Amino acid sequence: MRDPGSVVVGSFRGRSLLAESLGLLAALVVLIVVFSLRTEHFFSPTTFLAIANQIPAALLVAVGMTYVLIVGEIDLSVGSVLGLCSAVLGVAMTQGHWPLSAAVAVTLAVPGANTSAMTRAVKLALAGIARLT
Repeated sequence: MRDPGSVVVGSFRGRSLLAESLGLLAALVVLIVVFSLRTEHFFSPTTFLAIANQIPAALLVAVGMTYVLIVGEIDLSVGSVLGLCSAVLGVAMTQGHWPLSAAVAVTLAVPGANTSAMTRAVKLALAGIARLT
C-alpha cells in the first residue's frame, strides 16, 4: 500500500502536463518560424524589445488576478481598471503638468473610486438594459 503523502513520479497527470507543455512550445516555435519567414521585421531586436516592454504590465495584472482568484473572487474589470489608471496617469502628467508623485497618488486612488462607483453604475446600466429587453 502506498503512503498517502508520497509522490508518484511518472504519473499519468505528470506526463500529460509535460505533453501539453511540449505541444505549446512546439506551437510557439512553429509560429515564430512562420512569421519570421513571412516578414523580415518579425525576428528582429526591435520586436523583442517591444515584447519585453509589454511584459511588466501584463505581469502586474497577472499577479493581481492571481491574488483575486486565490481569495475566491472573480473580477473581470482588471483590464479596464489598468486602462483607466494608465489614462489618468498620462493625462495628469502631460496635460495637467503634475509632478510624478502627485500623479501616481491620484492614479492609486482611481481603483477604489472605480470599484465603488463604476461597478454599481455598470450594474445599474445592465439591469436597465435587461428590463428594456
